Amino acid sequence: MILNRDGSVLLELECPPLPDYALESWRPTSIVVDDSRYTGSGDIWVADGYGASLVHRFDASGHYLGTRDGAETGTAFGCPHGIMLRTHHGRLEIYVADRTNRRIVGMDRNGMQSRILGEGVLDSPSSLVLVGERIYVTELFGGVARFDGDAFTRVLEQTRPRSNEDDAWPNRRTPGGLDGPVVDPGFFNSPLRCVKDVRQSRSFFLVRQPREAAAWWA
Repeated sequence: MILNRDGSVLLELECPPLPDYALESWRPTSIVVDDSRYTGSGDIWVADGYGASLVHRFDASGHYLGTRDGAETGTAFGCPHGIMLRTHHGRLEIYVADRTNRRIVGMDRNGMQSRILGEGVLDSPSSLVLVGERIYVTELFGGVARFDGDAFTRVLEQTRPRSNEDDAWPNRRTPGGLDGPVVDPGFFNSPLRCVKDVRQSRSFFLVRQPREAAAWWA
């Protein structure tokens, strides 16, 4: 759903009419709109990360236009959890945080691959945000990575205190079952989302465990 500022429903996007959804649920994880900051088409891009692992395109009225599955890269999307728009040399590009495949896929508006970022560097990209020419990527297993343009620069957090190989992650196992993690100051446990404050050029990261938000100056 897309809501007005007063909370009323402006637009509801229906599950695309695809055979994939005979077996999978419609469970979108991210949405972006091509508004006046980009090309102004009004197109809506939806990443169905928890459903059929597809990326869909709708027009401004919510009419379904098409779907990409990432197969053009040689590997179909696996949990495309986050999605971001940017313009590059005047052309719209769609960046997809392809979590299971540990990469960022850049596509043009027709869904054709233009570039792949982060292979061999990322391990669980979940969301991404553009601040100036920098791309910040949250990693579900406890990190935030920074790209300058398309080039990986560094990670922003210290060495992770836990391994995602822990079968209870992101929680912790106790004699009574599962409990919330013990999080050390200065560490992310599972940053799931990031958004940009356009007025102050900083990014905000939403952390799944514990349920907190942190700001980072770009």
